[in-house]
Amino acid sequence: MFIKNKNIYLDYAATTPVSPDVFKAVNNCYENIFGNPSSQHAHGQEALALADEARERVQKFFNCASDQVVFTSGATEANNLCLRGVFKRAQKNGIAKPHFITSAIEHPSVLEVFYELEEEGALVDVISVDQVGQVNPDDIKARINNNTVLVSLMYVNNEIGVIQPIREVGKIVKKVNDNRLKHWKQLKVNERARKPNRIFFHSDATQAVQFLNCDIEWNYIDMLTCSAHKIYGPKGVGVLIAKNDAFILPLIVGGGQERGLRAGTLNVPAIVGLGKSLELLSEKEKKKVAERIRVYREVLINEIKKLVKGVKINNEFSCSVPSFLNLAIKGIDAESLAIALDMAGVSISVGSACTSHKVKESSVLKSIGLKKDEISSSFRVSLGKHTKKNELMKFAVILNEVVLKIRG
Repeated sequence: MFIKNKNIYLDYAATTPVSPDVFKAVNNCYENIFGNPSSQHAHGQEALALADEARERVQKFFNCASDQVVFTSGATEANNLCLRGVFKRAQKNGIAKPHFITSAIEHPSVLEVFYELEEEGALVDVISVDQVGQVNPDDIKARINNNTVLVSLMYVNNEIGVIQPIREVGKIVKKVNDNRLKHWKQLKVNERARKPNRIFFHSDATQAVQFLNCDIEWNYIDMLTCSAHKIYGPKGVGVLIAKNDAFILPLIVGGGQERGLRAGTLNVPAIVGLGKSLELLSEKEKKKVAERIRVYREVLINEIKKLVKGVKINNEFSCSVPSFLNLAIKGIDAESLAIALDMAGVSISVGSACTSHKVKESSVLKSIGLKKDEISSSFRVSLGKHTKKNELMKFAVILNEVVLKIRG
């Protein structure tokens, strides 16, 4: 059981506590608005109005059209819908082996889908990253071919917090599409074959939403996915932003909700919570929280370095969001460390929360060049807007005590 105000929570990248304002909005919905938003009567229309209000908040935050918003159960479902939906559409359009491009450090809900799609006939190019975890946009450009249907690149990695050059990659994809279409239009009518493939650009922005510019037009993004529970909203709700020309086929069919892309009765309370979470993320608030967390991260790492011997920082601060700190402590097994810290009242994470129940080497840390012993001794500390400086100072002391005890 989590004991409020006694445990030190440093796993905000895994999930965040629900904001009081969000809780109030969700609770009000549960207490007073129970109608099915697909129903035509007053109760249903009352629920629909709240869902539409949340949709407008999503629209405003991401600078998209309201009919480009598809509510899902979270980013994992949204990623599956995006990738599988594009694959199914490409096959339907006669592309026998649709080609996808992604990076080596994507979230499992992207990479695992691609592994399955390869078995179903897709061709997938997995681009390697440099030592800080970033892809080279030119490497992506070089892999694009006539059968390429999608480029998928995570905005911020969920283990080391590295920021990818999303806008630059988006520009590359757009330029390829524009040049192909221009060339096709210049051909004589009798010389034109089928219209060139439209390449779509997708980004899982789950870890980016609370810190970075997620305007899809500014970033040249065609499809964006995220979850509410990473931004102080409820679990079990997320969104896929899909431009109207980003043709995908549904995974879940039935009543035709969400433009026919995601059937099923809308989870109105959770959707309201998602909308409220985004409304609270003003630019001023984002900058204020980011700066405070950035300062706190510096304080924490300096304190840890003073107290703990054999510490190595795995993430490059200059190109990561301020909430992430990925560390390795020489000679210490990270799994054992995490258990000992938990018993001492501190919550941290070993790798990604989405893979923590699978005993395997971190593909992210391996991709940035860490050796096996460094990977096995690595753990993630992630800060949030409720993190306090005195908690971090206390954590550094506890960490040192635990490490000394493990070392004997």
